[in-house]
Amino acid sequence: MAQGKQPRKGVLTAVFNRIGDVIIRVIQLWRILSSHRSRRIFFRNRRRKKHLAAQLKNRKDRLARRLLRSKKFSRIHILARLQRLRLSKFHRRTSPRKLFALYLVPAAALSIGLTTFLLINHSKARTHTLPKPALTEKEQFTKLLGRTARLLADNLPDEAQKNIEALTALAPENPTVLTHTGALLLLRKNYPAARLAYQRVLAINPDNYIARYNLAEIEFISKNYPEAERRFLEVQTARPRDETILFRLYLCALMQNDPDADRYFQKLSPAGRTPAWQYATAARLIRENKNAEARKILDQAHILFSGKTAFYDTTFRQIGLIK
Repeated sequence: MAQGKQPRKGVLTAVFNRIGDVIIRVIQLWRILSSHRSRRIFFRNRRRKKHLAAQLKNRKDRLARRLLRSKKFSRIHILARLQRLRLSKFHRRTSPRKLFALYLVPAAALSIGLTTFLLINHSKARTHTLPKPALTEKEQFTKLLGRTARLLADNLPDEAQKNIEALTALAPENPTVLTHTGALLLLRKNYPAARLAYQRVLAINPDNYIARYNLAEIEFISKNYPEAERRFLEVQTARPRDETILFRLYLCALMQNDPDADRYFQKLSPAGRTPAWQYATAARLIRENKNAEARKILDQAHILFSGKTAFYDTTFRQIGLIK
């Protein structure tokens, strides 16, 4: 009888204990919800428990990975030791003759194959890159002429002089070498020597345009305008529509106060390929003391012919029209 009632009493006790736990839990929850401080403490403790649980989990994971790595290392170490023991056992049980054949035959085959490969490569015809053929004296001379012309165009007389000295030693009577020599002397404003160089060119080649033009230019720079006009007229026969020559002829006539100077000016076009018309007009205005109007014309020329006015500005300075 007592044994039959014992389980029922245990069930009732468990039920009352559960109800008591629920009541206590509800009271605790009510206290937490009714107080701001209690809620803050409750949630702070809850976050702390989560953080501690996460730390514990990470620690367990690191420990597990460390154990796994150590197990892998141990496994590899064990396998290597096992293979070493097997190899040692194989060598103890195998006769020296078999071991000799086992190792010598592959080594001999490898040596024979390597020797054959080297012999085949050595016997093949090797292709060598042929050196570039040396330039002939004529090609070297022509190349040096081109470099000297570029140096003169870039207004580098010192560098050009070294080349001209070498060219003169090779071909002292070559018209192109003499022309370069005259250009160098012009850059250094040695007009008498430049005149002699260009006269030597004309003695060899009377139709040389560069020499004839530069001789006229030397007279123009020297302000020998009658002689310059005569020489520019000779040059004009080869290029009758050249605006640079017409500009020079007009300036020669203008500086001589020639009343018929417009015969040259009328051949210039206001829409030409060079600023010759603008500078010729400015020269006439300057001679008439109309400097303000001349300045406007020159400013227009600088705008219309940007990068092409340096030659004409230099000409004006040479004959004293501008400073």
